[in-house]
Amino acid sequence: MVKRVSALITVMAIASITAFSGCFGVAPADTIEDENTIEETPVFTPDSNNSSLDSTPPSIPLPVAMSNVSVDAPPLIEAEDREEVETPETSTPTSRPTPATPPVPVIDVVVLDIQFDPPGNDRENLNGEWVRILNRGASEVDIGGWSLADRKNHLYIFPEDFTLLPDESVKVHVGAGEDTHTELYMNEKTPIWNNDGDTATLSDANNVIIDQYSYTPETVPTSSKTATPTPAQTQTGSIGIVIEEINYDPEGNDRDNLNEEWVMILNTGDDNIDMGGWIIVDAKNHSYVFPEGFELPPVSRVKVHVGIGDDSDTDLYMNGKNPIWNNDGDTATLFDSRGEIVDQYNY
Repeated sequence: MVKRVSALITVMAIASITAFSGCFGVAPADTIEDENTIEETPVFTPDSNNSSLDSTPPSIPLPVAMSNVSVDAPPLIEAEDREEVETPETSTPTSRPTPATPPVPVIDVVVLDIQFDPPGNDRENLNGEWVRILNRGASEVDIGGWSLADRKNHLYIFPEDFTLLPDESVKVHVGAGEDTHTELYMNEKTPIWNNDGDTATLSDANNVIIDQYSYTPETVPTSSKTATPTPAQTQTGSIGIVIEEINYDPEGNDRDNLNEEWVMILNTGDDNIDMGGWIIVDAKNHSYVFPEGFELPPVSRVKVHVGIGDDSDTDLYMNGKNPIWNNDGDTATLFDSRGEIVDQYNY
């Protein structure tokens, strides 16, 4: 019994070895001498005639490549799902803004006219002799400390903090009186402004000349309203119409730019003035007659152009063919409808 069991075990062992050897191409042993001795199994060399054995070596599972390993990556976050991370604001140092420099106002203060020969005896009518100062600019001007002088250096100093508003004028009288905003007094004992010609010089507090006004007595030219030329007294003080400015030398050729040669007339008074029939002439008696019914309101101006154009409330035209106002000096004389001198302007 024991021998049978041993033999059975031996047979099973041989079968296992044979099966295992077949996997590696080793032929089983033909004989076994005894149960304790197993013939050495020869190394099998694949032979092309051996069709019973698989010449392909068994495949051995290899390690899976790391590149093929599926790793669960975190899901991508869509742009709209992302939480915006606020970047802390960094304060950039800013320079302190430089305050804008206020524009320097243009000073346009002028000596407008001079009443140098009042009615009667000049020595007995000192306050009838005066100089009118006008602020033609757009800003108020402090003329405190300014000076007014004639050729012989008779000097008047304007009171401290005295100001002129735009289009405002002040008369500086030769005699004595109480100063107001429109009337100032030099407190002189004798006349200042010579009847045979003089020059008024207006200077600021730093002795910088602001304006000068020169005059000389002129023979009154013939007016179409009068038969003969007769001297007449200037009426500026009572009427308030003055020749403010003459643009006698415009840009370019004067003959090609006649309408830029003009005279500016100003009403400094408080009433409308009917200037119809008035006349303005130069030293050579070129004349212009103001149209009938033309009125100049208070503190209003009108330009009288040399050339051709359509008349309006602010612009009139002489319809001249040639320049009128000489570049080397001239005198404009303004007459009223009775032939009396209203104002004169020399340059």
